[in-house]
Amino acid sequence: MSAIWGCIDLSGKGLEQDISGRMSKCISKYKVDDVRHLQSGNVYMACGIQFITKESHFEVLPYSEDSIFFTADCVLDDREKLILELNREISGEKLSSDTPDGRLLLLAYQTWGEAFGNHVLGLFSFAVYDQNKNEFHLYTDHTSSRCVHYYVEGSKVYFGTLTSCITDAVDNIEFDEKWMTACMATDNPTTLLFVGLTPFENVYILPYGTGIKAEYDKGEISVTKIKYYDPLSNIKMDKKLTEEECRTLFVDTFKKCVEDATRTDANVAISLSSGLDSSAVGSVAATFLQEENKPLYSYTSIPLKEFDHKHENKYGYWIDDETKGVEIICQKYKNIIPHFLDCEGKSALTDLDKLVDYLEFPSKAAINHIWMSEVYKKAVEDKCKIVLDGAYGNMTISYGDIFKSAYMALTEGKVITAGMQLSRYGKNIKVSRKRLLRIFCEDTFGAQKVQLDGFLDEELLRKELSKKYNIRETWEERFKRDGQSMKTIGQYRNNTVSPLLLQLMGIYKTKDGLFNGCIIRDPTEDKRIIELCLKLPYRCLAWDGVERKLVRSYLNEYVPDEIRGVISRRGRQSGDAVMRYEKYDNQDIRKNGEGLNSNLTRYFDTNKAIDVLKAKTSEDNLMRKVKILSCSSFLDKYGEK
Repeated sequence: MSAIWGCIDLSGKGLEQDISGRMSKCISKYKVDDVRHLQSGNVYMACGIQFITKESHFEVLPYSEDSIFFTADCVLDDREKLILELNREISGEKLSSDTPDGRLLLLAYQTWGEAFGNHVLGLFSFAVYDQNKNEFHLYTDHTSSRCVHYYVEGSKVYFGTLTSCITDAVDNIEFDEKWMTACMATDNPTTLLFVGLTPFENVYILPYGTGIKAEYDKGEISVTKIKYYDPLSNIKMDKKLTEEECRTLFVDTFKKCVEDATRTDANVAISLSSGLDSSAVGSVAATFLQEENKPLYSYTSIPLKEFDHKHENKYGYWIDDETKGVEIICQKYKNIIPHFLDCEGKSALTDLDKLVDYLEFPSKAAINHIWMSEVYKKAVEDKCKIVLDGAYGNMTISYGDIFKSAYMALTEGKVITAGMQLSRYGKNIKVSRKRLLRIFCEDTFGAQKVQLDGFLDEELLRKELSKKYNIRETWEERFKRDGQSMKTIGQYRNNTVSPLLLQLMGIYKTKDGLFNGCIIRDPTEDKRIIELCLKLPYRCLAWDGVERKLVRSYLNEYVPDEIRGVISRRGRQSGDAVMRYEKYDNQDIRKNGEGLNSNLTRYFDTNKAIDVLKAKTSEDNLMRKVKILSCSSFLDKYGEK
């Protein structure tokens, strides 16, 4: 994989010689194996490459030939099929298993144009400039798993995996008030509300399955957006599929996605819990690696030894220490080498400044990054170049409960079917049909109205900003599109292809990987899995008393029974976050509301923000504290740009 960046002056004027130094300055904080530059007249392109696969050592990036300039950040999947297709289409060059991904990606684009997405699989972003046509194109992959940004100033178009490549090269780029308002409007890791925006004004990020074409005419640049991939419009649910066909399709597709994700010339790791998603990825990955006599390094977050989970988890729903479940998986797959990380001495504040610096936005997920950062660090120390996870699985492979499937049936007018599903589920969990029906009816009635009470921070955020950018109304529209507790079939499909969640996860995975020196891959987010989930009938999600059926039923040969059989409890990470915040980093004066960036007042009622920071820390206010401190750190770091 790589970070890419560059600038094209579409007026044809030569670029200033120091453009390379200005745009490359920020790359020093990231772990790339080589930095390569290409500058010629009005074109500058660069690539900070990580050698992840054996083919990546042969990459020639950036690349120029005749009038074409090209650079890419890519690792492709199902290469054998792509090479066969390209060898049938092109002449004069014989492609082989040694051909690097960047070359294959360029040839696919040159061969099929905007239809390249029908032939290419994997993680990528790339830039192409045709000097003869004076056209610049920039693309991200089908799921925006590799973030890429662009900015237009005068006759120049800048692009970069990192926003700092752009903001370091262009003076006086301000914060985007609309983006910042949306980010600060919630007390949860949700960061994005407006597709395509970034924290920096007029610096845009490409959403999933899109590209842009930039042209120069009459002294100014025009940018045309290109949507080359639209699964919601093109893939329909196939209710004619039999149960056996569904099972075979899912198992075969998932296995292929996991296998492709493990392609590297080094070791493979996984962020493993006892939950269904990472357990499914880990079990299948361990199977493939075992056949090749290779290990799978696993890393699991566990709480501090003194954490009293009974106090913080009085109903016993959460499994805070998932050691036992992970050990069960390891007993089945002997090639898994487990590591359990308690991250002693760390809180959400310990590495917050570093996190905000390399992520380039005010991250509200610092609580989980305590252990995520430790996973990536330890994996790289163990010579792993790929770290697997199943973070998107709740939207795909493990989505589905009986209430949702019954509700979908109900919205199709299948009242008897909905009732039968509730009845069978009730028998499984030993709940009376009457009680279950009452709960279902309450949820169904509640599904008709969007519930935002307690979701939005309408206390600290400046009310004039919330009103100016229609934050409440935009969230209401988003939940109408995607649904909340209950979903129609259409809402389920929208939720499966969530542009904002895909975009946010792409930012995290790209920058976490670049900072730590690895790539982070999630087979549950693979284009092929998303498409299959859109195609399968909803009875595959939860039916006949079985919830999260794709994993619990279809992957029964891979995921241990003890993991698939956990129904009434869920694993969680960071249950000890409050204890950590109270115990560590007490020398940091910001915890008491001192030393905060003065520009916080642009977004918050700072007196109320200080009161929040001074208050006793609890599960109810910890996320709000992290939000305030993360925003202050971001303003400290990037406020002078």
